[in-house]
Amino acid sequence: MSVSGKIDTYDLGVQTPSVHTNYKRVIHCSGRFGLAFLYFVPEDLPFGENKKREGRDIFDIYYRMDDWAAIVDILRNEEPVWFLFDNYNNGIIKTGREEVGEEEAK
Repeated sequence: MSVSGKIDTYDLGVQTPSVHTNYKRVIHCSGRFGLAFLYFVPEDLPFGENKKREGRDIFDIYYRMDDWAAIVDILRNEEPVWFLFDNYNNGIIKTGREEVGEEEAK
């Protein structure tokens, strides 16, 4: 079951060191596809498993902390931005197709 859709809204969250989770940063993305939680995990902590929550349009997607800046940059500076969840449980954040040399929308 593959799901995709334009990301309409997002918000960023940073955990304090005292919060005992394997992730330390999270981005919530929403759109017609539902809600995606993008969890960012430091290299020394165990990695979660990407999944769609049963019976709900909610996705849990795990990235390494090194991907935080790139994904935040895409969300802030590109339009449109899409969320894809494929048959292999991969979560993908991608831009829409643009012409080469096109200036960013203001």
